[in-house]
Amino acid sequence: MLPPLALGQVLSHDTSRRAVYVVLQSGQIPTVPVLMGFDGPADALRVRTESMPTKGTWGLIAFPNGDSRNGVWLKSIYTQLSDALPTDTDPFSYYNAEWSGFWRYRDQRGNDSMVYPDGTSLTVSQTGNVPTLVRHVVNAQQVREAQEFTQQERVPSPPKPFIVNLQHASGTQVKIDGAGNTTVNGASGATLTINFGGTVVTINGEGNVDIQGANTGVLSFPSGLTIDANTQINGDLVVSDNISDLNGANGTVNAIRTVYNSHDHVSEAAGTNTSTPNQQMP
Repeated sequence: MLPPLALGQVLSHDTSRRAVYVVLQSGQIPTVPVLMGFDGPADALRVRTESMPTKGTWGLIAFPNGDSRNGVWLKSIYTQLSDALPTDTDPFSYYNAEWSGFWRYRDQRGNDSMVYPDGTSLTVSQTGNVPTLVRHVVNAQQVREAQEFTQQERVPSPPKPFIVNLQHASGTQVKIDGAGNTTVNGASGATLTINFGGTVVTINGEGNVDIQGANTGVLSFPSGLTIDANTQINGDLVVSDNISDLNGANGTVNAIRTVYNSHDHVSEAAGTNTSTPNQQMP
């Protein structure tokens, strides 16, 4: 008969049964299968799973009725000086570092960061920066000390950039592909509205675009702007440079003004040219 509680070390996994094979610290039996305990539901439809402890991990195991067939892994524990604990100063922090390289850290003030193996991150915090975390190592003097735990150490060979995809049940989708290209697809009949400082940009379900500006606006395109549509302007049009029609085949409006203001005619009566027009184009 085994004691109700015992320390054991993981030797291997039985993933299909969500179990590990362990060797007990007491050495009472060579190896024993131990089921993983679950936090929350565990029926045929619902379950909450956590990562299984890796080979070499020590943990506390319960043996109900002292029966080796009923072993349940309760919690992993550290039995050595080195560990992956991320802070020496925040007793209320939450930290989850997974085998894949994904990790999440939230401190006692609610600053929260999630980092994926490819380097993609989501941070909601006072600074907006991914925090610098540590792990504990044993130095050459056999002293436990905190050492920065870098992303390169977590994931020495990062995967290609992940695709980020937000898919709503309505069909609306926001997607960033591996190259960083961003696509927003609206569900049928859906409307996109951007509202900042009283300026509202709306794209409705028919693809019509409406921009209602609160004040003045500026469009700046150093290489030029092309509008492929009939255009109506309900207001004054002020142009700092020249205006051309027919792709500039006949010059500019300013050239018309120059020619008109300086042109003259032959006077048949006097045999000389007339003066320039009395009424000049402004």
